[in-house]
Amino acid sequence: MGFVSGVVFGAIIYYFAKFLYGQQASTEVRTTDMAGRTARVIVAIPSGGVGQVRMQVGEELVDKVAKSHDGSALAANSIVRIQDVHGEMVIVRQE
Repeated sequence: MGFVSGVVFGAIIYYFAKFLYGQQASTEVRTTDMAGRTARVIVAIPSGGVGQVRMQVGEELVDKVAKSHDGSALAANSIVRIQDVHGEMVIVRQE
């Protein structure tokens, strides 16, 4: 009796866990999803240096290290367009 109930409850838990795993949403943001989007500078980009931008991709806010395409300075709260993506860094152009 104990063995049979263990198998039954084990099967129920297995299928419930499988159901929950199937309901997980993917939070993966691909680089193709970022190119061409607008973003806001949240950490000023100094001349020839790097800063940080924030953009919305779907339902998610994504922060990335950013560099100006021509090396110019960009102030915080500037609106920029993502021109290119190089790993974890994006190249931006002021709108």
